[in-house]
Amino acid sequence: EVTKARKKVASIEKEIAALKKKNTGEKLAPIGVKAPAFPKTYSVEVRQLGPTFHAPLNIIPEKLELEEGAKVSSDNFGTFKSGRMHGEVKTLGDSYALSFWFRNDLLNNTRPISAYLFSRGSEGSATTGDHFGIAGTYSKPNGVLFLFNGDKAGASLRGKTVLAPGTWNHVVLNRSGSHLSVFLNGEPEPEIEGEIKPTAKESKKIFIGGRSDKFSLLSGHIAHFTFFDRSITAGEVLKLHAFSGQSKGPKTTPKETSNPILAKKNNLTEIEALTKQIESLMSNTPHYHMPMASGVTDSALHVNPRRNGSHGTTLDYSLGKARDLAIHKRGNPNEIGKIIPRRFLNLFPAKDGKVRHLKKGSGRLELAKAIVSEASPLSARVIVNRVWQHHFGKGLVATPSEMGQAGEPPTHPDLLNYLAGQFVKNGWSIKWLHREILLSETWKQGKRALESRNLDPNNKYLSGMDRRRLDFEAWRDSMLRVSDLLDTKRGGESRDLNSKDNNRRTIYGTIHRRDLNKMLSIHDFPDPTAHASVRTRTSTPLQQLFSLNGSFIRRQAEALAANLLKTSLETSKRIELVYDKLFQRQPSSNEMNLASAFLDQGKDAKSAWIEYAHALLASNEFLFIE
Repeated sequence: EVTKARKKVASIEKEIAALKKKNTGEKLAPIGVKAPAFPKTYSVEVRQLGPTFHAPLNIIPEKLELEEGAKVSSDNFGTFKSGRMHGEVKTLGDSYALSFWFRNDLLNNTRPISAYLFSRGSEGSATTGDHFGIAGTYSKPNGVLFLFNGDKAGASLRGKTVLAPGTWNHVVLNRSGSHLSVFLNGEPEPEIEGEIKPTAKESKKIFIGGRSDKFSLLSGHIAHFTFFDRSITAGEVLKLHAFSGQSKGPKTTPKETSNPILAKKNNLTEIEALTKQIESLMSNTPHYHMPMASGVTDSALHVNPRRNGSHGTTLDYSLGKARDLAIHKRGNPNEIGKIIPRRFLNLFPAKDGKVRHLKKGSGRLELAKAIVSEASPLSARVIVNRVWQHHFGKGLVATPSEMGQAGEPPTHPDLLNYLAGQFVKNGWSIKWLHREILLSETWKQGKRALESRNLDPNNKYLSGMDRRRLDFEAWRDSMLRVSDLLDTKRGGESRDLNSKDNNRRTIYGTIHRRDLNKMLSIHDFPDPTAHASVRTRTSTPLQQLFSLNGSFIRRQAEALAANLLKTSLETSKRIELVYDKLFQRQPSSNEMNLASAFLDQGKDAKSAWIEYAHALLASNEFLFIE
């Protein structure tokens, strides 16, 4: 739903841009044809029905190409003399619908086929496809609408109403498999209805104002061409005419008797209507502004051997398809072995005890389901162990990427099993798991006693909470938070962490796999090109130089100092305030004396507070959690 809404918004924005480029308020040149007075909101309302595209033809359409002899204008829309418009609809199948207004300027008895209005098929051949037009002397009565599929049996359908030349008429053509219907000028009963089998094969091309072989081109006009890659309902058929504001029924006389000059044209009303539609789409589409992950489309990779010599290979992708792969003997695509069906791990069979084969599409969805069904005991333990490691610094299993016999056994197997079982019971809720751990007495423990450290130096049995160093992301975010510069907006594009005005959370920092940001690399951020189950912990001179001389930490110190100086507090109160803000405690008497002596030594107050704030931000107490 969000993707569909965003596509509509993008399409409307392009139309608004095109309207803004056009001259407004200027008197148009004399014309020979007066089009129906369509409401300003006509295009907006039609688009609400969700067509593949809607081309008013008063400006050059984006999805259609104009041949020589066809043009568009703001007064009489699409004008056809010796050319057509054509395009390609990638999603076109045997069910589709189209709507448009047309005017035929030729007399009905001028030629065998008065005009072809629409055609779907391969270019250059009129043998097969859907061909929709106005009959001429080839059939009686002439001047009626007809449909023809181009096959040798001459399958065709004809209408009843004779269309007067020089009149504007509205048609809706609706195909649903072999069933075809045509509605004329808003009448609820079809002008044409019957069965004509599709013969266009898989052609995606459509032609407006002529047939695919340029036979019997329209001499006239077409307006508001609308295309759906699906069949539409009877209600939608009627709406397509009702939105136009025109009366129902046949048109018997031309709309104009003179060569009028149209009044001044102003696009502002239409632009306002389109802008309101964009606002409506954004506000009425849930999660419209939420960032979205890229989707996955099934495709099959084909390695074609020996196309260019005995050892040459090429790659082909078949979109929308998935397949099982054959073994390449010794890695050689020219030596194909047996095909290996897609399946899940044999260690975790399906509920019937048999190997679970993956058959639907690529198998990704079935694989995901198997991971949380057949392999749920292991999957739950892996997730629980990773979350535990995040909070305690190390997991219940010290080898988080190897939970089998090659890894270390859990230090607390019963605890791991309990949490895994409850995790599954609570719907695999990560939020529940975090809450369960953080509300536990184990998490609430203080630092370990000396006796515990002697008996269990590695704290294997969790006798207390170890002192933990913040990851760089949490450390950077904490500095932004205490300086009141943190931008807490959620979502959006990533940004360079070196940018001076980047105050967003570090999670939104740009990561280049092959060129990792130096700020991250010196603070133990894992190599993005390799698997990393845990982060290494190092203390290097570069880290200390970053704390002492880094421009980022200097900016946070300046902002923090500026905020403290804005208060009307005396020095001692400011020191208490900054300790509470950074360390959630009050300074000791020794810390208070040291700070007061430094800040009151006669230096410029602003510089002194910046240096003092810098020292606190670079301190171990701000970097480590006890």
